[in-house]
Amino acid sequence: MVGSYSELKQLDVEATRIFDEAFKDLLGVHYEPLLVQSQVVAGTNLRYICNASPVVPNPEKYGVIVNVWVKPNGEIQRGNIIKLNDIEN
Repeated sequence: MVGSYSELKQLDVEATRIFDEAFKDLLGVHYEPLLVQSQVVAGTNLRYICNASPVVPNPEKYGVIVNVWVKPNGEIQRGNIIKLNDIEN
């Protein structure tokens, strides 16, 4: 449905490609996407649930939500990254 997010699902080839493109130049933290949701608007919003770990010896992993926007022209733009324990209920 246009405007609302889909159910969480496993990443398919396209969701993986978009994630990899959005994060190809990010250094310092490794993000491992686990699940994804999509929202069709002006383009497509993708919300990834990820494990994150700093690129240091013996890193402590933590959960994050990563937002990515695929613009109508196909350009991929990384959005905000929210640490899961930072979300207020």
